[in-house]
Amino acid sequence: MIGRDYGWVTLPSLLILAASWFGPDQIANGCIAVLLVWPVGLFSVWWVRRLMARHPRRVAVGWGAVSLLRMTVALGGGCAFFFGQDREPADGVALWVWIIVAYLSTLAAEVFVLAKPGWVGRGTVGGKG
Repeated sequence: MIGRDYGWVTLPSLLILAASWFGPDQIANGCIAVLLVWPVGLFSVWWVRRLMARHPRRVAVGWGAVSLLRMTVALGGGCAFFFGQDREPADGVALWVWIIVAYLSTLAAEVFVLAKPGWVGRGTVGGKG
């Protein structure tokens, strides 16, 4: 079950890498986007799963924290690559498009994995509230 969840989070990154091969000048942009987003996505799933098992009441705080981490890594790393290299303006825009697509698709996969139907309310203490 857990391995399948990591597979769902990895799937958008693999699709982005496959799509970047259709444009020879976009391979680097696709790889940069995946390297900025994919490891943090895997960490996010691991961390939220750990919180679900150990501290169910802190899941929302944990998910918010890893969302902030994901945004920081994507924006900070994107800025480092954007300003750290001498690029054509069109190539810089393409880099940000790849980062945004990687970020949103990985986020959607994480939400799909972590907010499955039937999980809402799991681990709550007490009865109806």
